[in-house]
Amino acid sequence: MDLGNHGYSHLSLTKTPVDAYIADVALGATVTQALLAARGRTLRWYRHPYLETGPTAEVRKTFEDWLAAHGYRVAPVTLENADWVFALVYDDAILRGDKAKARQVKRSYLAYTAAVVPWYRDAALSLFGRRPALVFLLHASRLNADSLDDLAGILKADDLRPVTLDKAMADPAYATVDTYAGPDGDEWISRWSTVLHKTLDWPSFPQPPADIAAENDRLDTHP
Repeated sequence: MDLGNHGYSHLSLTKTPVDAYIADVALGATVTQALLAARGRTLRWYRHPYLETGPTAEVRKTFEDWLAAHGYRVAPVTLENADWVFALVYDDAILRGDKAKARQVKRSYLAYTAAVVPWYRDAALSLFGRRPALVFLLHASRLNADSLDDLAGILKADDLRPVTLDKAMADPAYATVDTYAGPDGDEWISRWSTVLHKTLDWPSFPQPPADIAAENDRLDTHP
């Protein structure tokens, strides 16, 4: 299994001076680098926390120059299902022993995923006129561990199958230039739509259930 660097403290590049951010990324490599080296592998992938690539062109270039000098390649995200919105609510239900609530959250999560996956597939098709490989962002959570078989079923139903990140990144779509500099952490489908001057059907984008989002906000603010 390939491991990547996600920083040590999950800092925001939008809110953190770039020198401090780079220091945190370097610290984040220490354990991961050793684990990979012990298995004859090298640390090659970096994913930005919050998908924030830099608030200005200068900051972005400074950090990307550092990444290149240290042998990193950015792992983009082209499909996400807001799993973090559901994960804390699910954890809370499990820890309180509320099995009925946990089942309800999981059902809601899977229903949302089943709605969002085809939206991203159609969005990618509208950008490229074909169906490119997608990179799916999933966090290591109790919810995803308990939902993995169901998630696999959703992907299979949408004619998707797992491949390595190397194979996905070989798709020509990932050669599309991303020039965005700003505070937002957008996934790459959004970035590419700007570069390609193609409008996506954002009004139809599925939103997480309001009750789950509100509960997540409450728990995140008042643990």
